[in-house]
Parts: sequence; structure tokens; C-alpha cells
Amino acid sequence: LLFFITLILLQSCKSVEVVKQKEFDYSQFEKITLLSNNIEIVNEYTPTYDKPFIDHTLEITPIDRLSEWINNNIKGLGVENKVIIIINDSSISVSQIDNNEKVMGIVKKQNEIKYQLKYNVMYILYDDSDTIIGKTNVKIERSTTSGTQISLKEKDIILNNLIYYSLEDFVMKSEESIN
Repeated sequence: LLFFITLILLQSCKSVEVVKQKEFDYSQFEKITLLSNNIEIVNEYTPTYDKPFIDHTLEITPIDRLSEWINNNIKGLGVENKVIIIINDSSISVSQIDNNEKVMGIVKKQNEIKYQLKYNVMYILYDDSDTIIGKTNVKIERSTTSGTQISLKEKDIILNNLIYYSLEDFVMKSEESIN
């Protein structure tokens, strides 16, 4: 009898899914080389401290990650021209998704939380007489969902992964738009 009770208890144990946190190594991201001798970063984004925005609550914000990537991976080559990189948006917002879908009286999914990150950056290339040679605007949006009943550590991992994959998307889109 004790053997069967132990067997039932062991079978009812459920393994916990462990989400791995991405490490930010900027050398693994693409590098962009621009034909200019001067690269200037202008941060026009100011975080909003009202709901639904939560980027100001993070230890390392999306704007910090984006600025670090720009400083580490965008290089100038040449003796003329100037590039101005204007950061317009780098926000994470949170919203509640209510799933009231029922199948035969049973709730199909629990309520979920949606995290959405937006990057909006303008690249402007000037010649030496301050005439615009070219410009491009890079916008990306990426979102992920989670359950409402998660730990703070799981939330941090989810947001860190969202920032990582959004930055990866942003780098690909920037390279495509600049070329």
C-alpha cells in the first residue's frame, strides 16, 4: 500500500519549466559601419511613469540596451559626413488579456498579461555642409505574453528576453534600412 501511494505521488509531481535568461553580449550582434567621421546620438525619448508603461521599473531599461548597442556596434569610417541617430521611442507597456473563451463550460485559458516593446529610431546622414544626404526611420514592435500568476524572477527573465529579441529584430531592420 505504501509503495502504491508513493508511486501515485511521484507520478503526480510535475516538472517546472525553466526559462533561461539571455546574456547580453553585444559582440554577437551585427556591426554596422557608416561612411562618416562623426556619429552623434540624440535621445529624445523620455519614459512615461504612468500605466501601462513599465520600462522605468527595470534595472536595465531598453533605452540603456539600445544605447549600449549603438555605442559598441555602430562605427564610422571616413573623414567626412556626420550621422545623427535620434532615439524617439524605447518603451515597454503591459496590458491584460482577458480570455473568456469557454469550451463546454470550462475556461480554456487563464487570463494573460501582454508585454509589448517598441523601438523607433531615426538615422540621418549629413554631408560636411549640413545637407541631408539620406535618412531612414526604423520602427519595430515585439510582444510576448505570460500568465498572471508568475514570480518576479520569471517576469524579469521574460522582460529581459523580450528586450534581447527586440534588439535583435531592431539590428536586422536597421542594417536592412541603412543599406
